[in-house]
Amino acid sequence: MSQGGIILAGGLLPDLKNSYFRIGHMGSVNKSDLLATIGAIESALKTNGYNHDIGSGTTEILNHF
Repeated sequence: MSQGGIILAGGLLPDLKNSYFRIGHMGSVNKSDLLATIGAIESALKTNGYNHDIGSGTTEILNHF
């Protein structure tokens, strides 16, 4: 995932730390940032064997706007 500029860190809540992840950012967030972030997450999930419809997250972002 480092190829995509993604850094992973554990969750803050000890009882749930393996059940979620956080997305951090600096400054304001725009549509392009959201698309790039969700796309990177989808790509990383696919690379790591998670079975999902690639592009479904970015499609939802586009539908929202």
